[in-house]
Amino acid sequence: MILASSKEWITLPPDEMNSYSQIPTQSDLQESEHLNSKDCFCSVSDDRAVQNRIKQCLGIAKRNSLPVSLALMGMEGLDLCLQQQGYHKTDQVLMELIQEIQDHLRECDWVAYWGNNQFVMVIFSDPQGAKIALKRIWQAFKSRDIHLDDAVITCSARIGFTQVHPNEHMNACLERMEDALKKAKTKNKALAFLS
Repeated sequence: MILASSKEWITLPPDEMNSYSQIPTQSDLQESEHLNSKDCFCSVSDDRAVQNRIKQCLGIAKRNSLPVSLALMGMEGLDLCLQQQGYHKTDQVLMELIQEIQDHLRECDWVAYWGNNQFVMVIFSDPQGAKIALKRIWQAFKSRDIHLDDAVITCSARIGFTQVHPNEHMNACLERMEDALKKAKTKNKALAFLS
């Protein structure tokens, strides 16, 4: 697995595949789980709702001194798929993809459509734990066929992610997350980390 630091690309050793699941989901994270059960799909096309939800997650992490990572997955080919759909079917495709991504995360973690063929994820974990979850997601989406009524479109994923630093402004985290995805695409890597 190749990851990008802010200065150079490095190779990391293989993961222990269960360390992400072993990170405590303290009782404080029940607040995030409760919010997730209510709003997992409500923000398919509402940018403000997505940013507000990210802000809530960062607040939960800060109040409870929990590590949190932000990730952005870009799916090349998804725009072609969405262009061939009607408005209702577009939301349906996005909701199915959101649910599939969420199935690879814990209940306290969160995912939403970010626009421009991208999905944003909030993962209550340090970078090593987040990498394990994101590697699993990438495996499921590295070459993904989306079946339409009269066609099959193949999409491919790249993921960039970063850790949120203590007392960091949300916009700085989001910008670093987007830069990490750009690095993943530029270097043709599955997963890029930007510290």
